[in-house]
Amino acid sequence: KGAGWNVIKVVWGSGWDKLLAKDTTGKLLQLMNETVDGDYQTYKAKDGAFVREHFFGRYPETAALVADMTDDEIFALKRGGHEPSKLFAAFKAAQDTKGRPTVILAKTVKGYGMGAAAEG
Repeated sequence: KGAGWNVIKVVWGSGWDKLLAKDTTGKLLQLMNETVDGDYQTYKAKDGAFVREHFFGRYPETAALVADMTDDEIFALKRGGHEPSKLFAAFKAAQDTKGRPTVILAKTVKGYGMGAAAEG
């Protein structure tokens, strides 16, 4: 909340919610916060095996969170800006905010849905 604005962030899809709920150490949240946007774009330009090794593999605790997931399941984890239910919830919250402006910040993947040549 800056300069009186209501700020709503739509960063992570519901698949991430499940992982965050399993994260009893807080290591996943730490990893998410220390990872820069350019790295997130690279992860979506690669594949699930790359994400497993280079993102989740940074810490034993985060690697353990996805140990039972396939590489395809890891790669399918969405950014919040590509998940309609998350966006609808953000728009509802914005609509319900009265007396001040609202901005919705939605994290997306460049070229999402346009195929491997355009994504990343």
